[in-house]
Amino acid sequence: MARTYKWLGGIGYILSFIPYAGFISSILIAIAWILMGRDTRERVFTILGVLMLTTYVLAIALIIWLILSLLPAAFAGTMAITPETMTMP
Repeated sequence: MARTYKWLGGIGYILSFIPYAGFISSILIAIAWILMGRDTRERVFTILGVLMLTTYVLAIALIIWLILSLLPAAFAGTMAITPETMTMP
């Protein structure tokens, strides 16, 4: 491994300043934390890296679930306003 985590973490933290590269940077930073934990044999670093990856994966899963849960309502046509559905007082 030869301290590859320094490069991964450095590149990840630099990419975190670029707006559309944030999703890549968080993965690189989490992998760097895991590698640093294995190299230094500190379990805290490894656990924090795993928690970073878990949080990232759960956030992506939540976004996909929200998008997919809204799709049936968008295509059902029940939200469309037509003259038949409008009532006059």
